Amino acid sequence: MSKHKMSVISFNKSEITRLLKSFVEEVPHFYESIREHPVTPPDLLQRIAALVEGPLNEHGLGIRNATTALKETILPGLAYTAGPRAFPWVIGGVTPAALIGALYQILYDQINMVSGASIGPQLEKETIKLLLDLFNLPRTTFDGIFTTGATASNICALAIARQWCGQAYGFDIADEGVDAMPAVQIYSATPHASIAKALSILGIGRKNLILVPTLQDREAIDILALENALTQSTRKAKIVVASAGTVNSGDFDDIAKMRTLCDRYNAWLHVDAAFGLFAACSDDHKTLLNGIEGADSITVDGHKWLNVSYDCGMLFVKTAHKQHQVATFSSVSNYMSLAADEPMNKGLENSRALRALPVWLALKAYGHQGYQELVKDNCAFANVAAELIADTGLYELLAPVRLNIVLFKGKCIDSVEENNQLLAEINKTGKIFITSTIWAGKPALRIAVCNWQTSIELDLGILEEALTVGMERYYNKECA
Repeated sequence: MSKHKMSVISFNKSEITRLLKSFVEEVPHFYESIREHPVTPPDLLQRIAALVEGPLNEHGLGIRNATTALKETILPGLAYTAGPRAFPWVIGGVTPAALIGALYQILYDQINMVSGASIGPQLEKETIKLLLDLFNLPRTTFDGIFTTGATASNICALAIARQWCGQAYGFDIADEGVDAMPAVQIYSATPHASIAKALSILGIGRKNLILVPTLQDREAIDILALENALTQSTRKAKIVVASAGTVNSGDFDDIAKMRTLCDRYNAWLHVDAAFGLFAACSDDHKTLLNGIEGADSITVDGHKWLNVSYDCGMLFVKTAHKQHQVATFSSVSNYMSLAADEPMNKGLENSRALRALPVWLALKAYGHQGYQELVKDNCAFANVAAELIADTGLYELLAPVRLNIVLFKGKCIDSVEENNQLLAEINKTGKIFITSTIWAGKPALRIAVCNWQTSIELDLGILEEALTVGMERYYNKECA
């Protein structure tokens, strides 16, 4: 009698137990030693060049050997951007609760598309309610969905707004297309790049984004200029995009006044609050969001200040607009549910991960207080870092710290090339990782503080050292 042949893909209890035990032992070490590693790999270019795969092997290495290869060739080339000294763009980390939640999310591998198979869709609904509580938004006014991030949330929001605009002309854009009505006009002062991307994807077109002037030396919209622009529009319905936390400087539009103008000129108000919505967790900053409860839609990220793993975003939409949302995203097929409350009928994806699971676990684990402390500590770090940067004599601040972003430049650094060279020297220290930008037409540097581990006591001195050493190395090269 022949023995049963083991398939290449199979479950080997002893092997998977050994590998998982090794992983479990690595996790505490990862957290405890994260400050000892360079934030970005010092040999990154060499590792990228060396990562050239030959033909796929016929029979596979087996999970143990493949995991060994992963540890030897891939993991050393990854950045420690989950750590406390990574300050690029606006990124968070992964809290212990979010890590546990993500592991269970992967293990159970739910397809959170329609109800009836698991508790997943209900978990998403209830987790949205918890998030509304966290941000002091009324449960009775807003519904929400999980997305892959702020870009997807902005695309979804503008798609729903496009459908709403079509109603003003008696058109169903979801059925008839954007050519059925005059071009939709979008007004914003300092929109995130994903807004233009959304307009391209949705067929509205980037050229229909009307950039409204900002207040002097600010990124916040000039309300009088916005009213003037809306007054000149001949469109029956329009879209206004407010920024609640610009990426460059963390500036906030006056949402309450924008809501008033939107009511006056029949405009949809979308608020891009990818990280700025967390100002609601701070008594010192929540007034920055005055009037946000009047928004028609709100974007927020989970993989930023909520500190859950990539990728995770949320979109909150006024419940009064559910018909526009479902009309936009309903999947029409004999084997699909058309119910309005099905997750797949409220956003881009049909096949959807259960992103709510790690978010739910993090919210249950840490509650209001956990995120209030996180926001408070990160904002305190940003303010102290700004003072430190100004006191070095090597750098100058370009904008006040309004929330968690420090915008600054090296003194006597005036060109993009010079700025890039300085940035490279700072990041090559391995002690921190920051990014550059353009401010008022000139190159600048910025720090965004969003990580649950970042500490004034443990990390501020290292930040100062990296900025000082980076500038010294820059001048030494220039003078050589």
